[in-house]
Amino acid sequence: MRGDSILEKIQIKNMRSLSDTGLISLSPITLLVGENSSGKSTFLRTFPLIKQSICKRTDGPLLWAGDIDDYVDFGSFSETVTNDGSDEIVFRFKFSTKFKANSNRQPDHIDYSITIVSQDNREYVSKVCIYLNQTKFDFILDPTSSSNEIRIDEVSVFKSEKRKEELIFGVEDILLRDKKSIFDFDISFIRKEISLIFEEFIEKHINFPYVYVISVLSLIGQGLCKNMSLEEISKIKPKDAKSRDIILPILENIIKKLNDMEPLQKEQFVLRFKLKFFYEIFSQIEAYLETYFRNVHYIAPLRATAERYYRLRNLAIDEVDYQGKNMAIFLNSMLPNRLKKFQEWTLKYFGFKVVVNKNEGHLSIKIALQSDENAVNLVNLSDTGFGYSQILPIITQLWDLSTSRKTFKQKEVPLVIAIEQPELHLHPSLQAKLSEVFIASIRLAKKHGYKLQLLLETHSETIVNYFGRAIARDNLKSEDISVILFDKDMNTKHTIIQTSKFDKDGYLLNWPIGFFAPRSEE
Repeated sequence: MRGDSILEKIQIKNMRSLSDTGLISLSPITLLVGENSSGKSTFLRTFPLIKQSICKRTDGPLLWAGDIDDYVDFGSFSETVTNDGSDEIVFRFKFSTKFKANSNRQPDHIDYSITIVSQDNREYVSKVCIYLNQTKFDFILDPTSSSNEIRIDEVSVFKSEKRKEELIFGVEDILLRDKKSIFDFDISFIRKEISLIFEEFIEKHINFPYVYVISVLSLIGQGLCKNMSLEEISKIKPKDAKSRDIILPILENIIKKLNDMEPLQKEQFVLRFKLKFFYEIFSQIEAYLETYFRNVHYIAPLRATAERYYRLRNLAIDEVDYQGKNMAIFLNSMLPNRLKKFQEWTLKYFGFKVVVNKNEGHLSIKIALQSDENAVNLVNLSDTGFGYSQILPIITQLWDLSTSRKTFKQKEVPLVIAIEQPELHLHPSLQAKLSEVFIASIRLAKKHGYKLQLLLETHSETIVNYFGRAIARDNLKSEDISVILFDKDMNTKHTIIQTSKFDKDGYLLNWPIGFFAPRSEE
């Protein structure tokens, strides 16, 4: 892939109380607000759930319940699927990007959904639906009939029968990285049929480079997937001027042959061109989703309580864990120059800096207030109360991930940090400062050449209001933040989701009156 891309929207169906979230837009800052048990934590934890699933080998599509070093525990499929007779869970992702096979400067739009079912205590990927621009590709796996099928725009183009025991897939199929999955159809017949179109041309040009044939196939396939007519495709000018004079005559020749075909034969070839282009870029779709979720960073609501001393070990770590248990080791692993910059960051926004002391095989984290310029009067983190110990893992993660991509090399894919209840144990003034740091992190990441997506699940009125004031003061753009409201239907127990946005003056639109007030007794 190349160019700037971002996961724009996500939809979840039949997961606990989330019977259908609809397509939820993801902004640089996305706030999830609502009462307890309204479904907002389920939504946020979907991100670390998929991450832990693709980072380990399992015997099912998703790792619902992990080990002690995993992020979230949903129990099992049966405990997670919506309790209303539903027998499938669906995840849907929408994003735009430019693939290597892209023949022009316009991005390709991807709408990717995957359906997971459970039968006989085994879980299966039963269907994958991918819209590539305006063309729909369905890959259907039916365990009951032991068959699979490819459909393009609802037209069946391939069917295959397999033994049922061959249809049990592992975690790779959640993002379809396994080449022996349902996408491993034998499409050699398509390549052979398409190559017939080139026979006459190649016979006349014995030394003709086949790479140009591939370029023409991609150009036609991509154009057809965008519902362009053959006439419109014939007018596309390849970007590479050197090869343009070679490609255009081939393109003209092939389009002429397609137009000379009988309608039914022409339709079949159109479908095959689409499928061939899809196969050409499918690995890039896989790579995007895998990279996106592999680089989700999660911070749990209950961060680790500060300890007076930490055992010093010869261990270097790349990031703070989701509970902040390895904070001392992480800070000790920082190079002096980075630690100094981090101290400047905390001094600027919070008025304190972090100092790591080593003593007889142990580490201790100490806090120096801004008034103590020489850091003489250090206070052990365990003596500062819950506030500092709860906020420190968050701001450390934010700063480190916003300034270094040592584990995240693909700049075209955004970096996601999902945080539950960042305000926990924080005074409102400290909550406001933390909100300021969220905004600063977005800017800092942009300065370093990439995008940051913050997913924040909060009960804090202070945090919500701070973002509104930041917009009013032109410190944040209204389009950079969205608010997702979670409520629960008391009859069906299903989550009701509404969206809210700040206007340019920092006022919330579509905001329910009394949202933060107690429900009135009937």
